[in-house]
Amino acid sequence: MTQLNYKREKRVDTDRRVLFYLILIIVLAFMVRLIGLRFGFPYLLHADEPTAVKRALLFFRDGLNPHWFAMPSCYLYLLHFSYRLYYQISVLSGAEDILPHLWVVKTPFYLIGRLWSVLLGTATVYLVFLTGRKLYSSRAALGAAFLIAVLPLHLLHSHYSTVDVPVTFLIILSFFCSALLLNKRRLSYYLLAGVAAGVAGGDEV
Repeated sequence: MTQLNYKREKRVDTDRRVLFYLILIIVLAFMVRLIGLRFGFPYLLHADEPTAVKRALLFFRDGLNPHWFAMPSCYLYLLHFSYRLYYQISVLSGAEDILPHLWVVKTPFYLIGRLWSVLLGTATVYLVFLTGRKLYSSRAALGAAFLIAVLPLHLLHSHYSTVDVPVTFLIILSFFCSALLLNKRRLSYYLLAGVAAGVAGGDEV
């Protein structure tokens, strides 16, 4: 075996191990966020949760103009269109045909919002890995991904239907696109970084 082939095989083996550990971290991140998703019901332990869910439901009655801007609209639209899909499925299945804002039990809508936090929180872990690998090394990237996967504050907010986790995802996405610009100045990277930062601002400001 030549030295070149040895180095190539060693690099492939290293890449496989990195991929294996990354998959373990992402599965861990997803599971610890998914477990306990129903916690607190029927009580709501975060003041922003009922505000976000109720405002997103009111789009069914009032149209897509929020008429209220104390909470950013981007997140409310994300919730609303998810609720609309859920409502259409409910109508087609014959389970419910009353407009969602009139439902007595609104637990499914809180769970939908919380599920978005689970998914975006898990996706944030992957983005942290990509950013760390781009700026430093695979080992540093795995360490950073693991830390964000088990970070108590991020875990806590990944169980709520609030703007915090989606905003964090968008900020990391913007940062990752900015990191890509260090090697190659593509217009698409500028656009992605700007759009992600802008939507993050629209989700939080």
